[in-house]
This record gives sequence, structure tokens and C-alpha cells, in this order.
Amino acid sequence: ALLVFPIYFIGKTLFGKNAGLVAALLIALIPIHISSGHGSAYALFDHDSFNLLLYFLTFLFIIKSMKEKDTIRRILYALLAGLPLAALSMVWVEAQFLYSVITVYAVVQLLIDLFSNKVDEGFVISLSIVLFTGFFVSLPISYASGLILGLPFFLALGVLGFGGLCIFFKRKQIPWVVSYPLIAGIAAVAIGFLYIVYKSPKISSAILFNG
Repeated sequence: ALLVFPIYFIGKTLFGKNAGLVAALLIALIPIHISSGHGSAYALFDHDSFNLLLYFLTFLFIIKSMKEKDTIRRILYALLAGLPLAALSMVWVEAQFLYSVITVYAVVQLLIDLFSNKVDEGFVISLSIVLFTGFFVSLPISYASGLILGLPFFLALGVLGFGGLCIFFKRKQIPWVVSYPLIAGIAAVAIGFLYIVYKSPKISSAILFNG
């Protein structure tokens, strides 16, 4: 039932109060939320209901951070987005999926912004804070399971590094016909590394820490 609140505020922030009310009503009435079975939010207790709440709280504060002009408030919203992301990491084994979604969004948006030479430094800072907050707050749980540096850390590092690269290209006025091939080469290496991390996270952590 708590899911209606982040849905309402997401709709209100993006499209206005009426859109928020309609979105909150629709999310409460979709069949999976009023029927029994796996994933039901009302008829059967399941972790998916809690996961959805954390998902949309993360999205809500990311959107608030993206739309905020004041730097301090932008950072605070980004930190708030990272907390439910961290909570999701501590209660759901596949939470790295949300890290991947945020990373893909960041990369696609930065590529579009780079093409139009409108890379926003605040955008990079916000999403980097979100991902690193999620990682560091949930680090004790990861450490207890024997995994120190997993995919979420490298995705956060990748967003920060790629964002910094795009900001560099913008400041140096490097055209996209030059920057895109460079990015493609770097991306190929990064994807290969992330594949190894995803398939063998404990091995990659051991290599990094033990040489």
C-alpha cells in the first residue's frame, strides 16, 4: 500500500498533481496488486512488494535530484536515492539489476548529451552519489558474504569515470565523431571486465585485494 506514495510524487514531479493522483490510483488497482499469488502486494505477503517500494523510492529521489537546481539539495536528494538502493541490496540478491538500469540510463543520456554538447556535470555527480551510496551503505552485508567489490561498485565507478570523460570532451570541445570511437574502445574493455566481475565476483575481488 505504501507504494502509492512514491508513485504519486513521481507523477506529480514529472507531470503535475492530477497525473500523480491518477498514477497512484492505477498502481493500486493493477491485477497483480489485488490478486493472490506470487508478487501480490495485498493478498499474499511477499518480498516483491517491499522491493517495489524500494525501487520507486530510488527512482523518486533520482528524479528529484535531476530536477533540483541547488547543488546542496541535489546532493541530498542523491543521498536519499542511494539509501533505498542500499536497502534493496541488503534484502534482495539480484539488487544489482537496479544498479545496471541506472548505469544504462546514465550512459545513454550522456551519449545523447555528448552529441548535442550539453553534458551536465550535476547529472554525473548525482548518479555517481546514488550508486556509491547504495554500495557503501550496503557494504557490511557484502563483506559478511565474502564479497567486497562486486558489480555495483564497478558500475558506480564506471558511471563516474565515463561521466568525467564526457565532461572532459565537452570542455575540450572534442567533436562526437572523434569522441564516440574513443568511447567505443573504452566501453569494449569495460564490458569485458564487468563480465568477468559478474561471472566471478569473488575471484575478481581476490585479485584486486591480494594481487
